[in-house]
Amino acid sequence: DNNCNKLIINPFDDNPDFHRVFRTGDFGRWREDGNLEFYGRRDNLVKIRGYRVEITELESALKQIDGVSDAAATTFEDATGALQISAFVVGNPSLDLAEIRQKLTRKLPPQMLPQSLQQIEILPTTPNGKIDRKHLPKPIPSSTTNNFIPPKSTLEKTICQAFAEVLNIAEVSADANFFEIGGTSISAMQVVVALENKGLKIKYGDIFEHPTAIELACNWSAGVHARYTNWGAGGSPAYGRRDACAPTASTSAARASLVADFEADGTSASGRAARTPTIILTGATGYFGTHLLKELIDNNYEKIYCIVRPKDGESADERLKKITEYYFGKSLLDCVEIISGDITNSQIYNELDSVITKNTTIINCAAIVKHFAEKKILQAVNVDAVKYLIDCCKKHDCNFVQISTLSAAVLPGEVVDEQTVCPLPPDAVPYAASKWQAEQIAFAAAANGLKLKLIRLGNLAPRSTDGMFQINANENAIMNFLNTVRKLGCYPQSLEKQRIDFTPVDCAARDVAKLITASISAVFHVFDPRKVAINEIVAARAIPDEEFRQLIQKLPLQQRIPLSYFSAANHCDWNNDFTVKVLSSL
Repeated sequence: DNNCNKLIINPFDDNPDFHRVFRTGDFGRWREDGNLEFYGRRDNLVKIRGYRVEITELESALKQIDGVSDAAATTFEDATGALQISAFVVGNPSLDLAEIRQKLTRKLPPQMLPQSLQQIEILPTTPNGKIDRKHLPKPIPSSTTNNFIPPKSTLEKTICQAFAEVLNIAEVSADANFFEIGGTSISAMQVVVALENKGLKIKYGDIFEHPTAIELACNWSAGVHARYTNWGAGGSPAYGRRDACAPTASTSAARASLVADFEADGTSASGRAARTPTIILTGATGYFGTHLLKELIDNNYEKIYCIVRPKDGESADERLKKITEYYFGKSLLDCVEIISGDITNSQIYNELDSVITKNTTIINCAAIVKHFAEKKILQAVNVDAVKYLIDCCKKHDCNFVQISTLSAAVLPGEVVDEQTVCPLPPDAVPYAASKWQAEQIAFAAAANGLKLKLIRLGNLAPRSTDGMFQINANENAIMNFLNTVRKLGCYPQSLEKQRIDFTPVDCAARDVAKLITASISAVFHVFDPRKVAINEIVAARAIPDEEFRQLIQKLPLQQRIPLSYFSAANHCDWNNDFTVKVLSSL
Protein backbone atom coordinates (compact mmCIF):
# COMPACT_ATOMS: atom_id res chain seq x y z
CA ASP A 1 0.00 0.00 0.00
CA ASN A 2 1.43 3.37 -1.03
CA ASN A 3 -0.05 4.92 2.10
CA CYS A 4 2.30 2.88 4.31
CA ASN A 5 5.12 5.33 3.69
CA LYS A 6 2.84 8.23 4.54
CA LEU A 7 1.81 6.94 7.97
CA ILE A 8 4.59 7.79 10.40
CA ILE A 9 5.17 7.90 14.15
CA ASN A 10 3.79 11.17 15.53
CA PRO A 11 6.82 13.40 16.24
CA PHE A 12 4.71 16.11 17.88
CA ASP A 13 2.71 14.27 20.57
CA ASP A 14 3.31 11.08 22.57
CA ASN A 15 -0.41 10.63 23.32
CA PRO A 16 -1.20 6.94 22.50
CA ASP A 17 -4.51 8.03 20.93
CA PHE A 18 -2.52 9.99 18.33
CA HIS A 19 0.30 7.49 17.84
CA ARG A 20 0.59 7.94 14.08
CA VAL A 21 0.15 10.83 11.67
CA PHE A 22 -0.52 10.90 7.93
CA ARG A 23 1.65 12.85 5.50
CA THR A 24 -0.91 14.75 3.44
CA GLY A 25 1.57 16.28 1.03
CA ASP A 26 0.59 19.81 2.03
CA PHE A 27 3.02 22.59 2.96
CA GLY A 28 2.17 24.86 5.87
CA ARG A 29 3.12 26.16 9.29
CA TRP A 30 1.57 26.27 12.72
CA ARG A 31 1.19 29.90 13.76
CA GLU A 32 1.53 31.22 17.29
CA ASP A 33 -2.23 31.91 17.41
CA GLY A 34 -2.91 28.17 16.96
CA ASN A 35 -4.03 28.39 13.33
CA LEU A 36 -2.46 26.46 10.46
CA GLU A 37 -1.28 28.57 7.53
CA PHE A 38 -1.53 26.66 4.23
CA TYR A 39 1.25 27.21 1.67
CA GLY A 40 0.34 24.70 -1.02
CA ARG A 41 0.82 21.15 -2.19
CA ARG A 42 4.13 19.36 -1.96
CA ASP A 43 3.44 17.63 -5.26
CA ASN A 44 3.78 20.87 -7.24
CA LEU A 45 7.01 19.52 -8.71
CA VAL A 46 7.85 20.42 -12.30
CA LYS A 47 10.91 19.87 -14.45
CA ILE A 48 12.45 23.04 -15.86
CA ARG A 49 15.41 22.60 -18.24
CA GLY A 50 16.25 19.27 -16.63
CA TYR A 51 15.93 20.53 -13.03
CA ARG A 52 13.24 19.46 -10.58
CA VAL A 53 11.58 22.61 -9.26
CA GLU A 54 9.07 22.99 -6.44
CA ILE A 55 7.08 26.04 -7.48
CA THR A 56 5.76 26.58 -3.94
CA GLU A 57 9.36 27.50 -3.01
CA LEU A 58 9.13 30.32 -5.54
CA GLU A 59 5.78 31.38 -4.09
CA SER A 60 7.24 31.38 -0.59
CA ALA A 61 10.18 33.53 -1.74
CA LEU A 62 7.80 36.01 -3.40
CA LYS A 63 5.68 36.31 -0.24
CA GLN A 64 8.76 37.25 1.78
CA ILE A 65 9.38 40.35 -0.37
CA ASP A 66 8.21 43.62 1.14
CA GLY A 67 4.99 44.88 -0.43
CA VAL A 68 3.89 41.44 -1.68
CA SER A 69 0.81 40.20 0.19
CA ASP A 70 0.20 37.03 -1.81
CA ALA A 71 1.72 35.12 -4.72
CA ALA A 72 1.14 32.16 -6.97
CA ALA A 73 3.10 30.36 -9.66
CA THR A 74 2.29 27.91 -12.41
CA THR A 75 3.84 26.62 -15.61
CA PHE A 76 3.24 27.14 -19.31
CA GLU A 77 4.78 26.05 -22.60
CA ASP A 78 6.65 28.67 -24.59
CA ALA A 79 6.74 28.92 -28.39
CA THR A 80 9.27 26.07 -28.58
CA GLY A 81 7.25 23.72 -26.38
CA ALA A 82 9.64 24.09 -23.45
CA LEU A 83 8.11 24.34 -19.97
CA GLN A 84 8.49 27.73 -18.30
CA ILE A 85 7.36 29.27 -14.99
CA SER A 86 4.94 32.16 -14.69
CA ALA A 87 4.46 33.96 -11.40
CA PHE A 88 1.79 36.35 -10.13
CA VAL A 89 1.98 38.74 -7.18
CA VAL A 90 -0.64 40.66 -5.25
CA GLY A 91 0.31 43.71 -3.23
CA ASN A 92 1.03 47.42 -3.24
CA PRO A 93 0.16 49.21 -6.48
CA SER A 94 3.67 50.63 -6.54
CA LEU A 95 5.39 47.22 -6.70
CA ASP A 96 8.46 47.28 -8.95
CA LEU A 97 8.55 43.98 -10.85
CA ALA A 98 12.15 44.54 -11.98
CA GLU A 99 13.20 45.00 -8.35
CA ILE A 100 11.31 41.83 -7.37
CA ARG A 101 13.17 39.91 -10.08
CA GLN A 102 16.46 41.24 -8.78
CA LYS A 103 15.64 40.11 -5.25
CA LEU A 104 14.65 36.66 -6.49
CA THR A 105 17.99 36.22 -8.28
CA ARG A 106 19.74 36.62 -4.92
CA LYS A 107 17.58 33.92 -3.31
CA LEU A 108 16.84 31.33 -5.97
CA PRO A 109 18.75 29.31 -8.58
CA PRO A 110 18.23 30.27 -12.26
CA GLN A 111 15.84 27.38 -13.01
CA MET A 112 13.41 28.68 -10.37
CA LEU A 113 13.21 32.23 -11.72
CA PRO A 114 9.90 32.96 -13.47
CA GLN A 115 10.04 33.60 -17.19
CA SER A 116 6.86 35.64 -16.80
CA LEU A 117 6.12 37.86 -13.77
CA GLN A 118 2.90 39.87 -13.43
CA GLN A 119 1.05 41.82 -10.78
CA ILE A 120 -2.68 41.15 -10.44
CA GLU A 121 -5.37 42.46 -8.09
CA ILE A 122 -6.43 39.12 -6.55
CA LEU A 123 -5.59 35.44 -6.92
CA PRO A 124 -8.40 33.20 -8.20
CA THR A 125 -9.44 30.52 -5.71
CA THR A 126 -11.45 27.31 -5.74
CA PRO A 127 -14.65 26.90 -3.66
CA ASN A 128 -12.58 25.41 -0.80
CA GLY A 129 -10.26 28.42 -0.73
CA LYS A 130 -7.20 27.02 -2.53
CA ILE A 131 -5.43 28.81 -5.38
CA ASP A 132 -7.16 28.02 -8.67
CA ARG A 133 -4.09 27.80 -10.89
CA LYS A 134 -6.15 26.90 -13.96
CA HIS A 135 -7.76 30.34 -13.90
CA LEU A 136 -4.62 32.42 -13.42
CA PRO A 137 -4.11 35.01 -16.19
CA LYS A 138 -2.33 34.07 -19.39
CA PRO A 139 1.43 34.50 -18.93
CA ILE A 140 3.13 37.39 -20.66
CA PRO A 141 6.60 36.49 -22.07
CA SER A 142 9.47 38.27 -20.36
CA SER A 143 10.50 40.01 -23.56
CA THR A 144 7.27 42.06 -23.39
CA THR A 145 7.09 42.52 -19.63
CA ASN A 146 10.37 44.42 -19.67
CA ASN A 147 11.68 47.07 -22.02
CA PHE A 148 13.26 45.32 -24.98
CA ILE A 149 16.73 46.66 -25.71
CA PRO A 150 17.85 46.02 -29.29
CA PRO A 151 21.55 45.30 -29.93
CA LYS A 152 23.47 48.46 -30.78
CA SER A 153 26.53 47.02 -32.47
CA THR A 154 27.17 44.22 -34.95
CA LEU A 155 28.91 42.31 -32.18
CA GLU A 156 25.92 42.54 -29.82
CA LYS A 157 23.62 41.55 -32.68
CA THR A 158 25.73 38.45 -33.41
CA ILE A 159 25.62 37.38 -29.78
CA CYS A 160 21.86 38.00 -29.49
CA GLN A 161 21.34 35.90 -32.63
CA ALA A 162 23.42 33.07 -31.16
CA PHE A 163 21.42 33.20 -27.91
CA ALA A 164 18.15 33.14 -29.87
CA GLU A 165 19.26 30.26 -32.12
CA VAL A 166 20.41 28.07 -29.25
CA LEU A 167 17.34 28.78 -27.10
CA ASN A 168 15.04 28.62 -30.13
CA ILE A 169 13.30 31.93 -29.43
CA ALA A 170 12.45 34.76 -31.81
CA GLU A 171 14.63 37.52 -30.41
CA VAL A 172 16.73 38.28 -27.34
CA SER A 173 17.09 41.64 -25.65
CA ALA A 174 20.69 42.87 -25.46
CA ASP A 175 20.44 43.08 -21.67
CA ALA A 176 18.76 39.66 -21.18
CA ASN A 177 20.58 37.26 -18.86
CA PHE A 178 21.22 34.09 -20.87
CA PHE A 179 20.51 31.82 -17.90
CA GLU A 180 17.33 33.65 -16.88
CA ILE A 181 15.77 33.18 -20.33
CA GLY A 182 16.38 29.43 -20.51
CA GLY A 183 20.14 28.92 -20.82
CA THR A 184 21.97 26.04 -19.12
CA SER A 185 25.59 24.94 -18.86
CA ILE A 186 25.02 22.66 -21.86
CA SER A 187 23.40 25.33 -24.03
CA ALA A 188 26.19 27.73 -23.03
CA MET A 189 28.59 25.36 -24.76
CA GLN A 190 26.30 25.41 -27.81
CA VAL A 191 26.57 29.21 -27.81
CA VAL A 192 30.38 28.94 -27.92
CA VAL A 193 30.08 26.68 -30.98
CA ALA A 194 27.44 28.90 -32.62
CA LEU A 195 29.58 32.02 -32.16
CA GLU A 196 32.67 30.23 -33.44
CA ASN A 197 30.71 29.34 -36.59
CA LYS A 198 29.98 33.06 -36.94
CA GLY A 199 33.70 33.85 -36.68
CA LEU A 200 33.65 34.94 -33.03
CA LYS A 201 35.77 32.98 -30.57
CA ILE A 202 34.90 33.29 -26.89
CA LYS A 203 35.74 31.19 -23.86
CA TYR A 204 33.13 28.92 -22.30
CA GLY A 205 33.54 30.58 -18.90
CA ASP A 206 32.91 34.05 -20.38
CA ILE A 207 29.19 33.33 -20.70
CA PHE A 208 28.92 32.61 -16.98
CA GLU A 209 30.89 35.73 -16.08
CA HIS A 210 29.16 37.96 -18.66
CA PRO A 211 25.70 36.43 -19.29
CA THR A 212 24.19 39.29 -21.34
CA ALA A 213 25.00 40.24 -24.93
CA ILE A 214 26.03 43.72 -23.82
CA GLU A 215 28.46 42.41 -21.19
CA LEU A 216 29.82 39.64 -23.40
CA ALA A 217 30.42 42.03 -26.31
CA CYS A 218 32.09 44.58 -24.04
CA ASN A 219 34.35 41.92 -22.51
CA TRP A 220 35.33 40.53 -25.91
CA SER A 221 36.06 43.98 -27.31
CA ALA A 222 38.22 44.91 -24.35
CA GLY A 223 40.17 41.66 -24.60
CA VAL A 224 39.96 41.16 -20.85
CA HIS A 225 41.10 37.62 -20.11
CA ALA A 226 42.21 38.03 -16.50
CA ARG A 227 38.64 38.74 -15.54
CA TYR A 228 38.32 36.49 -12.55
CA THR A 229 40.69 38.64 -10.55
CA ASN A 230 37.76 41.01 -10.04
CA TRP A 231 36.35 38.84 -7.27
CA GLY A 232 36.23 41.04 -4.20
CA ALA A 233 37.00 44.49 -5.54
CA GLY A 234 39.77 46.12 -3.60
CA GLY A 235 41.41 42.78 -2.84
CA SER A 236 42.77 42.08 0.60
CA PRO A 237 45.85 43.16 2.53
CA ALA A 238 47.27 39.71 1.83
CA TYR A 239 46.99 39.97 -1.94
CA GLY A 240 50.14 38.87 -3.72
CA ARG A 241 52.32 38.53 -0.61
CA ARG A 242 54.05 35.27 0.14
CA ASP A 243 54.32 36.05 3.86
CA ALA A 244 50.93 37.61 4.49
CA CYS A 245 49.56 34.73 6.57
CA ALA A 246 52.87 33.16 7.46
CA PRO A 247 52.60 31.49 10.89
CA THR A 248 54.84 32.38 13.75
CA ALA A 249 57.71 30.07 14.74
CA SER A 250 55.60 28.64 17.55
CA THR A 251 52.71 27.94 15.16
CA SER A 252 55.05 26.23 12.71
CA ALA A 253 56.41 24.07 15.51
CA ALA A 254 52.89 23.21 16.64
CA ARG A 255 51.90 22.29 13.11
CA ALA A 256 54.99 20.11 12.70
CA SER A 257 54.18 18.37 15.98
CA LEU A 258 50.60 17.84 14.90
CA VAL A 259 51.60 16.27 11.58
CA ALA A 260 54.14 14.10 13.43
CA ASP A 261 51.29 12.78 15.57
CA PHE A 262 49.42 11.77 12.42
CA GLU A 263 52.39 9.96 10.97
CA ALA A 264 53.23 8.23 14.25
CA ASP A 265 49.90 6.62 15.15
CA GLY A 266 47.19 8.19 12.99
CA THR A 267 45.82 10.38 15.76
CA SER A 268 46.55 13.79 17.17
CA ALA A 269 47.62 14.23 20.78
CA SER A 270 46.99 17.97 20.67
CA GLY A 271 43.62 17.24 19.09
CA ARG A 272 42.61 14.83 21.85
CA ALA A 273 43.22 17.52 24.41
CA ALA A 274 41.16 20.14 22.63
CA ARG A 275 38.05 18.28 21.46
CA THR A 276 35.09 20.60 21.10
CA PRO A 277 31.77 19.46 22.57
CA THR A 278 29.56 20.92 19.83
CA ILE A 279 29.90 20.87 16.04
CA ILE A 280 27.79 22.81 13.53
CA LEU A 281 28.33 21.39 10.03
CA THR A 282 27.27 22.87 6.70
CA GLY A 283 27.33 20.97 3.42
CA ALA A 284 26.50 17.62 5.03
CA THR A 285 24.72 16.42 1.87
CA GLY A 286 27.83 16.92 -0.28
CA TYR A 287 30.31 14.18 -1.15
CA PHE A 288 32.99 15.30 1.31
CA GLY A 289 30.57 16.75 3.86
CA THR A 290 28.69 13.45 4.23
CA HIS A 291 31.90 11.52 4.84
CA LEU A 292 33.12 14.13 7.32
CA LEU A 293 29.80 13.85 9.16
CA LYS A 294 30.31 10.08 9.47
CA GLU A 295 33.82 10.65 10.91
CA LEU A 296 32.51 13.22 13.41
CA ILE A 297 29.80 10.81 14.54
CA ASP A 298 32.36 8.03 14.95
CA ASN A 299 34.42 10.41 17.12
CA ASN A 300 31.48 10.72 19.56
CA TYR A 301 31.09 14.47 19.71
CA GLU A 302 28.71 15.72 22.35
CA LYS A 303 26.38 17.35 19.85
CA ILE A 304 26.41 17.65 16.05
CA TYR A 305 24.10 20.05 14.25
CA CYS A 306 23.72 19.94 10.46
CA ILE A 307 22.37 22.94 8.56
CA VAL A 308 20.55 21.45 5.56
CA ARG A 309 18.53 23.29 2.92
CA PRO A 310 15.23 21.76 1.73
CA LYS A 311 15.47 21.22 -2.02
CA ASP A 312 13.40 19.93 -4.94
CA GLY A 313 10.40 19.22 -2.70
CA GLU A 314 12.45 17.23 -0.18
CA SER A 315 12.69 18.34 3.42
CA ALA A 316 16.07 18.78 5.13
CA ASP A 317 15.57 15.46 6.98
CA GLU A 318 14.67 13.61 3.80
CA ARG A 319 17.70 14.94 1.94
CA LEU A 320 20.21 13.96 4.62
CA LYS A 321 18.54 10.58 5.16
CA LYS A 322 18.68 9.76 1.44
CA ILE A 323 22.32 10.77 1.00
CA THR A 324 23.61 8.97 4.10
CA GLU A 325 21.73 5.82 3.17
CA TYR A 326 23.29 6.00 -0.29
CA TYR A 327 26.87 6.24 0.99
CA PHE A 328 26.69 4.18 4.19
CA GLY A 329 23.64 1.93 3.81
CA LYS A 330 21.97 3.50 6.84
CA SER A 331 20.52 6.80 7.98
CA LEU A 332 22.60 8.93 10.33
CA LEU A 333 19.67 11.13 11.39
CA ASP A 334 19.52 9.63 14.87
CA CYS A 335 23.06 10.87 15.56
CA VAL A 336 22.57 14.53 14.61
CA GLU A 337 20.17 17.39 15.02
CA ILE A 338 19.08 18.99 11.76
CA ILE A 339 18.55 22.73 11.38
CA SER A 340 16.48 23.31 8.27
CA GLY A 341 17.67 26.43 6.48
CA ASP A 342 19.85 28.10 3.88
CA ILE A 343 23.25 29.51 4.89
CA THR A 344 22.91 32.20 2.22
CA ASN A 345 19.94 33.60 4.14
CA SER A 346 21.11 35.61 7.15
CA GLN A 347 17.91 34.69 9.03
CA ILE A 348 19.24 31.19 9.77
CA TYR A 349 21.90 32.64 12.02
CA ASN A 350 19.29 33.93 14.47
CA GLU A 351 18.34 30.29 15.08
CA LEU A 352 21.94 29.39 15.89
CA ASP A 353 22.16 31.82 18.81
CA SER A 354 20.54 29.31 21.15
CA VAL A 355 22.94 26.44 20.33
CA ILE A 356 26.33 28.14 19.90
CA THR A 357 28.78 28.48 22.77
CA LYS A 358 32.39 29.59 22.93
CA ASN A 359 33.43 25.94 22.58
CA THR A 360 31.44 25.38 19.39
CA THR A 361 33.21 24.71 16.11
CA ILE A 362 31.48 25.66 12.86
CA ILE A 363 32.75 23.63 9.90
CA ASN A 364 31.87 25.00 6.48
CA CYS A 365 31.83 22.28 3.81
CA ALA A 366 29.02 23.88 1.81
CA ALA A 367 30.02 25.02 -1.67
CA ILE A 368 28.98 25.08 -5.29
CA VAL A 369 31.77 22.87 -6.66
CA LYS A 370 30.98 22.99 -10.38
CA HIS A 371 33.98 24.52 -12.13
CA PHE A 372 31.66 26.69 -14.17
CA ALA A 373 28.51 28.14 -12.65
CA GLU A 374 26.87 31.54 -12.69
CA LYS A 375 28.94 34.03 -10.75
CA LYS A 376 25.99 35.22 -8.66
CA ILE A 377 25.34 31.66 -7.44
CA LEU A 378 29.02 31.09 -6.64
CA GLN A 379 29.11 34.47 -4.94
CA ALA A 380 26.08 33.67 -2.77
CA VAL A 381 27.15 30.20 -1.60
CA ASN A 382 30.96 30.20 -1.80
CA VAL A 383 31.63 33.80 -0.73
CA ASP A 384 28.71 35.62 0.91
CA ALA A 385 27.75 32.64 3.09
CA VAL A 386 31.34 32.53 4.39
CA LYS A 387 30.98 36.16 5.48
CA TYR A 388 27.79 35.26 7.39
CA LEU A 389 29.45 32.26 9.05
CA ILE A 390 32.49 34.30 10.06
CA ASP A 391 30.29 37.04 11.53
CA CYS A 392 28.46 34.36 13.51
CA CYS A 393 31.75 32.95 14.85
CA LYS A 394 33.03 36.40 15.80
CA LYS A 395 29.76 37.17 17.59
CA HIS A 396 30.07 34.04 19.76
CA ASP A 397 33.88 33.88 19.85
CA CYS A 398 33.80 30.29 18.58
CA ASN A 399 35.99 28.31 16.18
CA PHE A 400 35.66 28.38 12.40
CA VAL A 401 36.90 25.73 9.96
CA GLN A 402 36.76 26.66 6.27
CA ILE A 403 37.12 23.77 3.82
CA SER A 404 38.88 25.09 0.73
CA THR A 405 40.71 23.72 -2.30
CA LEU A 406 44.34 23.59 -3.42
CA SER A 407 43.31 25.38 -6.62
CA ALA A 408 42.57 28.48 -4.53
CA ALA A 409 46.25 28.89 -3.63
CA VAL A 410 48.42 28.47 -6.69
CA LEU A 411 51.54 30.09 -8.08
CA PRO A 412 52.49 28.39 -11.36
CA GLY A 413 56.11 27.33 -11.53
CA GLU A 414 56.86 27.95 -7.86
CA VAL A 415 56.78 25.95 -4.66
CA VAL A 416 53.51 26.41 -2.81
CA ASP A 417 52.96 25.55 0.85
CA GLU A 418 50.57 26.38 3.69
CA GLN A 419 52.19 29.79 4.10
CA THR A 420 51.60 30.84 0.49
CA VAL A 421 49.07 33.56 -0.31
CA CYS A 422 48.95 34.17 -4.05
CA PRO A 423 47.19 36.54 -6.39
CA LEU A 424 44.50 34.68 -8.28
CA PRO A 425 45.92 33.24 -11.54
CA PRO A 426 44.30 34.64 -14.70
CA ASP A 427 43.31 31.13 -15.83
CA ALA A 428 41.46 30.24 -12.63
CA VAL A 429 38.00 28.84 -13.27
CA PRO A 430 35.04 30.56 -11.53
CA TYR A 431 34.86 27.92 -8.79
CA ALA A 432 38.51 28.38 -7.81
CA ALA A 433 38.05 32.13 -7.98
CA SER A 434 35.17 32.04 -5.51
CA LYS A 435 37.08 29.81 -3.08
CA TRP A 436 40.10 32.10 -3.36
CA GLN A 437 37.97 35.10 -2.44
CA ALA A 438 36.50 33.21 0.54
CA GLU A 439 40.04 32.54 1.74
CA GLN A 440 40.92 36.23 1.60
CA ILE A 441 37.87 37.03 3.73
CA ALA A 442 38.82 34.34 6.25
CA PHE A 443 42.45 35.51 6.44
CA ALA A 444 41.36 39.10 7.01
CA ALA A 445 39.04 37.96 9.83
CA ALA A 446 41.81 35.82 11.36
CA ALA A 447 44.06 38.89 11.47
CA ASN A 448 41.34 40.48 13.61
CA GLY A 449 41.03 37.62 16.08
CA LEU A 450 38.94 34.91 14.36
CA LYS A 451 39.93 31.41 15.53
CA LEU A 452 40.45 29.93 12.09
CA LYS A 453 41.56 26.65 10.59
CA LEU A 454 41.61 26.71 6.81
CA ILE A 455 41.96 23.27 5.23
CA ARG A 456 42.68 22.94 1.51
CA LEU A 457 41.75 19.62 -0.10
CA GLY A 458 43.10 17.99 -3.23
CA ASN A 459 41.05 16.25 -5.95
CA LEU A 460 38.57 14.05 -4.10
CA ALA A 461 38.61 10.47 -5.37
CA PRO A 462 36.53 7.33 -4.65
CA ARG A 463 36.58 5.79 -1.17
CA SER A 464 39.69 3.78 -0.41
CA THR A 465 37.68 0.95 1.17
CA ASP A 466 35.20 0.06 -1.57
CA GLY A 467 35.65 2.49 -4.48
CA MET A 468 32.35 4.29 -3.81
CA PHE A 469 32.31 7.60 -5.73
CA GLN A 470 30.12 10.68 -5.52
CA ILE A 471 26.44 10.30 -6.29
CA ASN A 472 26.68 12.91 -9.08
CA ALA A 473 29.89 11.47 -10.59
CA ASN A 474 28.87 12.66 -14.06
CA GLU A 475 29.43 16.25 -12.87
CA ASN A 476 33.03 15.67 -11.77
CA ALA A 477 35.25 17.69 -14.13
CA ILE A 478 38.41 15.61 -13.75
CA MET A 479 36.61 12.30 -14.29
CA ASN A 480 34.72 13.70 -17.30
CA PHE A 481 37.98 14.89 -18.82
CA LEU A 482 39.69 11.54 -18.25
CA ASN A 483 36.72 9.73 -19.83
CA THR A 484 37.04 11.99 -22.87
CA VAL A 485 40.78 11.30 -23.08
CA ARG A 486 40.07 7.56 -22.83
CA LYS A 487 37.55 7.74 -25.68
CA LEU A 488 39.90 9.74 -27.92
CA GLY A 489 43.11 7.98 -26.93
CA CYS A 490 44.94 11.30 -26.72
CA TYR A 491 45.25 14.48 -24.69
CA PRO A 492 46.57 18.03 -25.36
CA GLN A 493 50.32 18.67 -25.21
CA SER A 494 49.81 21.61 -22.84
CA LEU A 495 48.81 19.08 -20.17
CA GLU A 496 51.70 16.68 -20.88
CA LYS A 497 53.60 17.67 -17.74
CA GLN A 498 50.52 18.02 -15.60
CA ARG A 499 50.27 15.66 -12.66
CA ILE A 500 47.06 15.07 -10.76
CA ASP A 501 46.52 14.04 -7.15
CA PHE A 502 43.72 11.66 -6.21
CA THR A 503 42.69 11.96 -2.56
CA PRO A 504 40.30 9.23 -1.31
CA VAL A 505 37.33 11.00 0.23
CA ASP A 506 37.21 8.80 3.34
CA CYS A 507 40.91 9.35 4.07
CA ALA A 508 40.53 13.11 3.66
CA ALA A 509 37.46 13.16 5.93
CA ARG A 510 39.25 11.08 8.58
CA ASP A 511 42.19 13.46 8.76
CA VAL A 512 40.10 16.64 8.63
CA ALA A 513 38.07 15.30 11.57
CA LYS A 514 41.31 15.10 13.54
CA LEU A 515 42.69 18.44 12.39
CA ILE A 516 39.66 20.41 13.58
CA THR A 517 40.43 19.43 17.16
CA ALA A 518 43.93 20.92 17.08
CA SER A 519 44.43 23.84 19.43
CA ILE A 520 46.24 25.99 16.84
CA SER A 521 44.96 28.34 14.16
CA ALA A 522 46.66 27.47 10.89
CA VAL A 523 46.34 26.47 7.25
CA PHE A 524 46.56 22.76 6.41
CA HIS A 525 46.81 20.91 3.12
CA VAL A 526 45.16 17.50 2.97
CA PHE A 527 45.93 15.58 -0.21
CA ASP A 528 47.78 12.61 -1.64
CA PRO A 529 51.28 13.90 -2.51
CA ARG A 530 51.80 11.06 -4.99
CA LYS A 531 50.61 12.80 -8.15
CA VAL A 532 50.29 10.92 -11.43
CA ALA A 533 50.49 12.00 -15.06
CA ILE A 534 47.52 11.72 -17.41
CA ASN A 535 49.11 8.94 -19.49
CA GLU A 536 49.71 6.97 -16.29
CA ILE A 537 45.97 6.94 -15.64
CA VAL A 538 44.69 6.35 -19.18
CA ALA A 539 46.44 4.87 -22.19
CA ALA A 540 46.77 7.99 -24.34
CA ARG A 541 49.32 10.06 -26.26
CA ALA A 542 49.92 13.80 -26.33
CA ILE A 543 48.90 15.72 -29.46
CA PRO A 544 48.89 19.47 -30.33
CA ASP A 545 46.21 21.43 -28.47
CA GLU A 546 44.48 22.63 -31.65
CA GLU A 547 44.25 19.08 -32.98
CA PHE A 548 42.74 17.98 -29.66
CA ARG A 549 40.15 20.79 -29.82
CA GLN A 550 39.15 19.71 -33.32
CA LEU A 551 38.65 16.13 -32.13
CA ILE A 552 36.52 17.35 -29.22
CA GLN A 553 34.21 19.22 -31.61
CA LYS A 554 33.29 15.89 -33.21
CA LEU A 555 32.14 14.40 -29.91
CA PRO A 556 28.56 14.58 -28.59
CA LEU A 557 27.97 17.90 -26.83
CA GLN A 558 27.96 16.48 -23.29
CA GLN A 559 31.44 14.98 -23.81
CA ARG A 560 33.15 18.22 -24.89
CA ILE A 561 35.29 19.26 -21.94
CA PRO A 562 36.93 22.71 -22.24
CA LEU A 563 40.64 22.78 -21.42
CA SER A 564 39.86 25.70 -19.12
CA TYR A 565 38.51 23.15 -16.62
CA PHE A 566 42.13 22.91 -15.54
CA SER A 567 43.52 25.81 -13.51
CA ALA A 568 47.13 26.32 -12.55
CA ALA A 569 46.72 24.13 -9.45
CA ASN A 570 48.44 21.17 -11.07
CA HIS A 571 51.18 23.22 -12.72
CA CYS A 572 53.10 23.99 -9.56
CA ASP A 573 55.12 22.07 -6.99
CA TRP A 574 53.85 21.53 -3.47
CA ASN A 575 55.94 21.65 -0.33
CA ASN A 576 54.86 18.59 1.65
CA ASP A 577 56.65 19.36 4.92
CA PHE A 578 53.38 19.99 6.77
CA THR A 579 51.02 18.17 4.43
CA VAL A 580 48.83 15.53 6.01
CA LYS A 581 49.66 12.49 3.89
CA VAL A 582 46.22 10.94 3.65
CA LEU A 583 47.46 7.58 2.37
CA SER A 584 50.11 7.09 5.05
CA SER A 585 48.01 4.67 7.11
CA LEU A 586 46.85 2.48 4.23
